[in-house]
Amino acid sequence: MRVDPPTSREQAHQLLQINACPHCHARHGSHQEQPMPALGNGPSAHDLVIKDVHRYIGVPRTADAIAEIMAARKEIGLERYGQLLQNGNGRDMLRDAIEEVADALAYTRLLMEKSWGEVNIMQHQAYKSLMNAMKIFVETREGRYDD
Repeated sequence: MRVDPPTSREQAHQLLQINACPHCHARHGSHQEQPMPALGNGPSAHDLVIKDVHRYIGVPRTADAIAEIMAARKEIGLERYGQLLQNGNGRDMLRDAIEEVADALAYTRLLMEKSWGEVNIMQHQAYKSLMNAMKIFVETREGRYDD
């Protein structure tokens, strides 16, 4: 099924509103800003990823590079927000994940477009993985999951 992109900012906001809250079915409007993160609890999300990266990435040099990127992003977050990214910080983590993956999809698609003459299988693989992550997050938000 092909879905045409919204043609205006208003249509984009309406699209985000439709499925904003599957639990109460209210149209809160997911385009509304979330609160700044409050002091959360538990371990830093970045530290959890750093701990996981060597288990999920089989190439030590690549795992080390990812861990360094995550440590740098943690520092940027501390500078920007004054605290760690943690659970219980007052934000909707699923919404944040959907929005961040949407941005990653857009950036990855631009990378693919830039090198369209050359087939870069790694970019295509990343794009497909991001698309699958988006599918899972959206289906989770809607209270369903189809294999």
